[in-house]
Amino acid sequence: MKVKLKERGLSDKVFVDSCGTSSYHVGCQVNAKMKHFASLRGIELDHIAKKFDPVFLDAFDYIFAVDSEVKEFLLSYSSPENKDKIFLATAFSQKCQGNDIPDPYYGGEEGFIDSIDMAEDCCLSILEALFTE
Repeated sequence: MKVKLKERGLSDKVFVDSCGTSSYHVGCQVNAKMKHFASLRGIELDHIAKKFDPVFLDAFDYIFAVDSEVKEFLLSYSSPENKDKIFLATAFSQKCQGNDIPDPYYGGEEGFIDSIDMAEDCCLSILEALFTE
C-alpha cells in the first residue's frame, strides 16, 4: 500500500500500518521469501511484526483484514461504532472481491506470487474507492 500511495503522491495523506492476530512473530522482520518476491516488484518490506491491539480500532479510519477469519477476529473486538470501518481487503477488488488472500507460506513460490498479486490488486482497488472523486 505504501508503494501505491507514494506513486500517487498520497503518502502524506494516509498512515498505513500492519499487524497480526497472534504474538508468534512479534518483533520479527518480514519473512525472507516474501521480502524476496516483493523486491522483484520493487516493493521494499521493512516492517517489524506486532500484534493487534484493540486500540487500533479507534485509531484508524479503515481496517482491512486479509481473510474472513481475521475479519471475524477484528469484529469480535469491535464496538458497534467501529464495525463499519472493518473490511475484507478484497472488498473493493474487481478481480477477487470477497475472496480471502491465501497464506503464501503453504503454496510454494506460486503462493507468494499469488498473494502479492492479490495484495497489489486490493491496494489499487482500495485507493480507487477512497480517492476517486
